[in-house]
Amino acid sequence: MMRLYNEGKPFCFMMENADTHCPDGFKEPETKDIFGNQYANVIFHSQKQVADLIRWIQAQPFGSNTTIVVTGDHLSMDGNFFKGWDPSYERTTFNMFINPAFTNKDFQTTNRQYTSYDYMPTILSSLGIAIEGERLALGTNLASQKQTLVERDGLDHVNEETSLYSDFYVENLLTKPDKKSSLVKQF
Repeated sequence: MMRLYNEGKPFCFMMENADTHCPDGFKEPETKDIFGNQYANVIFHSQKQVADLIRWIQAQPFGSNTTIVVTGDHLSMDGNFFKGWDPSYERTTFNMFINPAFTNKDFQTTNRQYTSYDYMPTILSSLGIAIEGERLALGTNLASQKQTLVERDGLDHVNEETSLYSDFYVENLLTKPDKKSSLVKQF
């Protein structure tokens, strides 16, 4: 990030933290045993690393002019870890925008119904990019007054529609450009 900053141009840095993505998590050598449970320790250590990185970014010369987006792509894949939790507690993916440049400041920030489709226009909006109509592809800018597809049509309907077979998708997106043969047909 310092190298990119020193080039004197706007930059984007993306990083994935995947230590919690396997059963019991990936225990790095410096992970402390605080909870007597490897997965709990991995989650704690992973969250500490993310917090430390965010604090480091904020302390850099570019920190005050940097939008930081932290998102979770799905709930934990370790279903056993959460057995016995209060069943009324609704677990959701985590998302946080630090220092966003949203042009619209008047929008609902909690209890929205959304999908991963909505991240792209929302992240672009957080960088100050205006999005005509507040939608890109299937995604809706969550920093707008516009309903997401799930809010408008319901999750069951969106799931049903996006699971339909598409000749266009198969022939144009799942085709190797050099052979014009569908990857679906190859399997």
